[in-house]
Order: sequence, then C-alpha cells, then structure tokens
Amino acid sequence: MRNAAEAERDVQDLSGDRGTRRVVRLLGIVAIIGILQVGLLIFVELDLFTRHRAAISELETELALTQAEADALRAIAERAFDTDFREQLARRQGFMFPTERRLIVLNEGVGNVTSPARQPVTPQPEGDTTP
Repeated sequence: MRNAAEAERDVQDLSGDRGTRRVVRLLGIVAIIGILQVGLLIFVELDLFTRHRAAISELETELALTQAEADALRAIAERAFDTDFREQLARRQGFMFPTERRLIVLNEGVGNVTSPARQPVTPQPEGDTTP
C-alpha cells in the first residue's frame, strides 16, 4: 500500500509535466467549442421549430377556410335540382327569362345608369309587346 507522500508526489509529477498541461488545455478548448456548438444547434432548432409552428398554424387556418367554402358549395350542390333556387341564383347573376324585359332606370340628376342586376325584374305576359 502506498503512503500519502508517494501519492502526493505522483500528483505533483503529473501537474508539473508540460505535455499534460497542454493536453488538459486542449481538452478544455475542445470542450468550450463543443458547448458553443451545442448552444448554436439548440438555437437553430428552436428557430426552425417556431417557424414550422407558424407555418402549421397558417395552413390550419387556410384548411378551415377551405373546408367552410367546401361546405357552402356542398349546400349549393344539394339544392342543384331545386328550380326556385336555380332561378334565384340566375337572377343574382343578371339572367332573366326570354319572355321578360329588363328595365334600366336612370338616376335623376346624376345621369348614371344603375346596375341591371340590382333592378327588380317584372315579368310581362308573352303577348304584350309594349316597351
């Protein structure tokens, strides 16, 4: 068994060796560089995570809007064979029956023509040819 004096002498021999000091110093520098690299990688990954979360939330919002639009279109498609509904859609787009006449009213004092799509369309009998 070794005594304490011999153990202390061995420690002093190791600490006094220039090569060992250089190795310890080199390991310390490598450790610091490694820590900095890990910190940089963590920063980059957190930045990517936040960007991905923002992109995902935008896509979820867009998906919700698209689903709402699809539901509205499905509701219209379900009523596709309803003649009253089809007539209402056609009139909103400015269509009218061949037997009807469009009435365009000029605004008094302004001189602008009002939109024909917004004017009420009154059906006229087929035999009536008066304007």
